[in-house]
Amino acid sequence: MPRDAEIVSSDEVHAGPTDGAMGKRTPAQVLREARARDGEIKRGRVLRTLDEMAAEAGAAASAASLAADLELAKAELRTLRAERDRLKASNARLREALKESEDDRAHFQRRPTPARSAVIGRANSDS
Repeated sequence: MPRDAEIVSSDEVHAGPTDGAMGKRTPAQVLREARARDGEIKRGRVLRTLDEMAAEAGAAASAASLAADLELAKAELRTLRAERDRLKASNARLREALKESEDDRAHFQRRPTPARSAVIGRANSDS
């Protein structure tokens, strides 16, 4: 808590001489003012940092430059989405082909028929 504020009770705070007003403030008012003051300080730091970054880069990025970067990013996204769609379609075709080949293999597998079983049985009994 700042040195210039003296807490009298939980309901009120005496303003210090640096505030310019000698009236009583509630803790909510003090908190609101402190947050506003902190927010201004933080915004100032951010703006100073941005200005320094712009100075280091040589110049601030123009609106046209930012628009061009945005268009490039959008074009890259379109390309990536199209590639994703092509890969999905290819994957679906491969899955379908695999399923059909498995169905064909199962259909054409040699199944023992009664005639074949009789021939196999005779051949085994002759040995």
